Amino acid sequence: MPRVDNPLMPLPRQLVFIITDLHIGGTPRLLRDLAAALAAPDSAFRPVVISLKPLPPPCTGTTIPEQLRAAGVPVHTLDITSPAGAVRGIFRLVTLLRRLGPDIVYSLLIHANLLVTLTVPLLARKTRFVQSFHTLQDRPAWHWRLQGMIAPFADAIVVPAKPILDKMSRYGTFARGVVIPNGIDVDRFAAPPAEVALDPEKLPWPRDAVVIGYVGRFDPVKNLPLLLRAFARLQTMLSQALAERLHLALVGYGPEEEAALRGLATSFHLGPPGSRIHFVGRTSSPEAWYKHFTCLCLPSSVEGFGLPLIEALAAGIPVVTARTAVSVGILRELNEGRLVAELAPDSLAHALQEVMTNVRAPGEILRSRERVRRE
Repeated sequence: MPRVDNPLMPLPRQLVFIITDLHIGGTPRLLRDLAAALAAPDSAFRPVVISLKPLPPPCTGTTIPEQLRAAGVPVHTLDITSPAGAVRGIFRLVTLLRRLGPDIVYSLLIHANLLVTLTVPLLARKTRFVQSFHTLQDRPAWHWRLQGMIAPFADAIVVPAKPILDKMSRYGTFARGVVIPNGIDVDRFAAPPAEVALDPEKLPWPRDAVVIGYVGRFDPVKNLPLLLRAFARLQTMLSQALAERLHLALVGYGPEEEAALRGLATSFHLGPPGSRIHFVGRTSSPEAWYKHFTCLCLPSSVEGFGLPLIEALAAGIPVVTARTAVSVGILRELNEGRLVAELAPDSLAHALQEVMTNVRAPGEILRSRERVRRE
């Protein structure tokens, strides 16, 4: 029977998301899931996504723009590649937004927040403007000063954790601050579906390996050189039998940073490249990897939320991470978390050693899904 729309029901509202880029990372993946869910036939919204930077090249349906379009979400790019190009980008954005006629514009991250702040007053119709900010890193300091200057122009500021709002308030005022923790599909991480599951026989490490994992971008703020140094230090702290089973898996990308990390890994003389430290590459299905880690390590102290943290908890593996107001708030009383106050190779290695020497069977590590949802 054909669907009959109720003429008394309000029309779907046009919601435009604007983000700095759509390369695979925590915030773009979060946007992908949110926009795809809002594109459902019975949704009250019609989402559209705009990227400031050029889109990643198509890759057999694995890129975020391809996944958005497959979910029925239109994707556009302003193709901004330089500061000078941002001026042209403003005019492109005004033209595009006037054509779309959005009810709500939701920008994510500082560059998008700034561009939309300059653009919204030029629109012909009244548009509600929401900014989103996702980091606690101190540098570059101009990010915070600029965010403090533009925050008053938004109808609301959305952040994934309260400490971000607390810090932002030191740089300026805002009309309304809202904390919405990042969310994931818990079931998908607790039991990855068959279409993304990895064959254990094809993993780059032995089946009996003890694997420290990392998932995310290779970016200086992620503090990955510290993780490599702690891994090298850990080799000398474990029993010979356990040290021989120890591997480090880095799932992510970042060409410049990866080259430096590979050089650092080689300097530790831990065997041929790829024998103990594995650069797995980027992935559009992080849920497929967690089940093959013994633990996850996040050595960054500036995460605004740390999406891999809750993904690992949902997958049922322990986490070693920097002690911050955000990580303490997420882990609270969970016994699988190890919070490291002093980020140094020795202290991080000792935290990892505590986890490595208490390795349990996967069935024992998995907590109940209900407890994960409460956290």
